[in-house]
Amino acid sequence: MLLLSGLCFGAHVAFGLFTPFNVWTAQQDIKNGKIQLVEIGVLPLNYEQKQWLANSYGFDFYYFGCNVSTGIINGTKYFNKAMVDHLENKFGVGWWTKFQHQLDSIDNASAANHHKIVYTVTFDYMQGCETGKGDCVPITLSRQSINDSVIVIFPIGGTQTDIYLYTENDFKKWMDGKPRDVPKALRHDQKFTGQGNPTLDLTRLPDGTYIPYMFACGLGGGFTLNITTTSK
Repeated sequence: MLLLSGLCFGAHVAFGLFTPFNVWTAQQDIKNGKIQLVEIGVLPLNYEQKQWLANSYGFDFYYFGCNVSTGIINGTKYFNKAMVDHLENKFGVGWWTKFQHQLDSIDNASAANHHKIVYTVTFDYMQGCETGKGDCVPITLSRQSINDSVIVIFPIGGTQTDIYLYTENDFKKWMDGKPRDVPKALRHDQKFTGQGNPTLDLTRLPDGTYIPYMFACGLGGGFTLNITTTSK
């Protein structure tokens, strides 16, 4: 029984056996004429252009989001491979390479029209906010357009670091015990040792005041983050 359970768990992690997207669900979708490629992550700024390109070949992009398990990541890889093989059989060998070049052209055109802001939060700053002994002044990120890319990189706080983003209003209510449950985070990233720094993509968030909050065994706490747009 334990061996069977172990095999099932291994298949789930390695192949995404019990996830919505894997090689078996791909075969069923193809049979039913539901052709789609799954992307993990936030909706890109040029989503409409990419979806239009995909639709011109008779399929859709489906964006799954950021909070995914290893099983979903691996299952999605096999799902997409089955879909790409089907599309190459339909449009000919080399179609996938051509399609990738078309996507790159869309990305390059978008990059030319938008600015990119990358802000790095230092370990000392986070530690000062956590202990109250540092200069934990609010951080303001000013962009030229709501479509500008805004990326915030956080320090590593331990073997596991989680970063959540809340609105200031939701966070204050939570701290006051109203509601008792943790509010839903607008963004979340989790990193383990060796996976790099936790990062939040704040692109296209409305202007306002937010609280990024860190949970880790060696570092924690939050701070005030203002996002403003100079040209609306």
